[in-house]
Amino acid sequence: MSLKEILTYPAISALVASGFSLSFVATSFEVVFALFCYSAIQSGGLAFSASKIGWSLSISGGISSALQIFFMPYLLRTFDCAKMYLFSMSVWPFAYLCFPFLNLIARWGLTEDGQLDANTAAILWVGIAIALGLSRIGVLAFSTSMILVREHAPNPGALSQSNGIVQFAMCFARSFAPFLVSSLFALSIDNDLLWGYLWVAVMVCLSTLISIDCRRILLHSKKTIS
Repeated sequence: MSLKEILTYPAISALVASGFSLSFVATSFEVVFALFCYSAIQSGGLAFSASKIGWSLSISGGISSALQIFFMPYLLRTFDCAKMYLFSMSVWPFAYLCFPFLNLIARWGLTEDGQLDANTAAILWVGIAIALGLSRIGVLAFSTSMILVREHAPNPGALSQSNGIVQFAMCFARSFAPFLVSSLFALSIDNDLLWGYLWVAVMVCLSTLISIDCRRILLHSKKTIS
């Protein structure tokens, strides 16, 4: 089948658009998380050292591994794949909303010498774990996306083409997402736009619209079943 023929299938075209959007918000989160952690607390960040950022990313990897190994098989046996995909996409706005609250916690516990007290640091790490946990739930959409492509491919012979188109859309979004989101991050902080959190507002609005648009996949999935 040609590219045009494959994209005439509504479910595949919806998965291509959704895969592009998923890759954009997921890659953007990875980029701004590191920038946010490194930025000064007064600038809206956490003023983390490189080692603390490394520990944060290690926590993220651990959460992701646990979800994939221990929870993903059970979830796939229990819930509809399309609904799981929609749920994973719907957590991205909440993941981005965590950033301002993490900075508020850091500001609240900042001592006169510019350090965080022990209680605040503990609360802050719990907040980071929640934010990263939400993002790892959102990343589960990558796995369910591949399953949905397999289920909605026009025919077995077009499976590899369908998967290749979706993966191309994801890679294309990943190619420019770091540039756009890091530029927006710098613009927001340098010009104090929306108290330096314009980038959060933009990403929350964008990820909300994306999660709403993903309902098309659930609709097409129901039509396929019927």
